[in-house]
Amino acid sequence: MRHWYYQTLLQDYYESRGFTAQVEARVADTTFDLLVIDKLANRLAIEIATSLPYEEINAQKAIASGVERVLFVCEAELMEPLQRKIAAAIEGRPGPRPGFKLIDDYLLNGKE
Repeated sequence: MRHWYYQTLLQDYYESRGFTAQVEARVADTTFDLLVIDKLANRLAIEIATSLPYEEINAQKAIASGVERVLFVCEAELMEPLQRKIAAAIEGRPGPRPGFKLIDDYLLNGKE
């Protein structure tokens, strides 16, 4: 339930700022929780992490997908372990380095 709520929140956030935002968007052989596309067709793939299992696989697929940017969004208690887990999973792999953002950044102030 939380995951769906965060997807909807982020979709609304980006669409209200003029971006196209697709929930459960497929790119290459992976499906992203949210795919944000700007007016120049640059793609930001967002993975919403509400728990740690499988996030290393999501990271590997995300950087291999060909999207321009990858962002993991999570709650505060997951941030540090998520960053460590993903760094280990993608070490030495080519592709964009993922960014990390707290869901509270969207909830509390609505600023990017």
